[in-house]
Amino acid sequence: MKKILTKILFVITLCFIFICNSANALIMSESDIQMKINQIYRLENQDFSDFYNKSDLIGYRLNSFNMYVTQYKNAANYAAVRLKNVIDQINMVRNSADFSDQDKSAQISRLYQDANTILVDLNNTTINHLYSAKTVMPTLTGQKYRKKFLEFYNSLHLTDIQMI
Repeated sequence: MKKILTKILFVITLCFIFICNSANALIMSESDIQMKINQIYRLENQDFSDFYNKSDLIGYRLNSFNMYVTQYKNAANYAAVRLKNVIDQINMVRNSADFSDQDKSAQISRLYQDANTILVDLNNTTINHLYSAKTVMPTLTGQKYRKKFLEFYNSLHLTDIQMI
């Protein structure tokens, strides 16, 4: 009985380790972070009005939608700035003589996790944006916008989470 419980515990532990490693496997280098920054810039430069019929939003609804888009793009820009800061911190740690190699490795791993967290926060901001934009759009326009926006957003592969 004790052997069976030990084996079950071992399998559960392996599964947990695999899940944790796959969740953090997105950012593994500075070039990965730079690639994500470039993708965020693509997101910022995208004209969101391409995702809906322009005649569906006029007046107050259009102004409200543009306000939500501006807020979202500002949040995306802030995420890019935070990722740049992570790259700067990684460079500082690498060039520092104050840390041992093990400490440098641990600090850099933590910074990669911070970069992943920034990208997950951007996912959450995206969900909030879609909800806010939906409130000012007619039902069918909101559904079309959400579908086209998510196709574009998922094509960027900012995180390993595909939003639906």
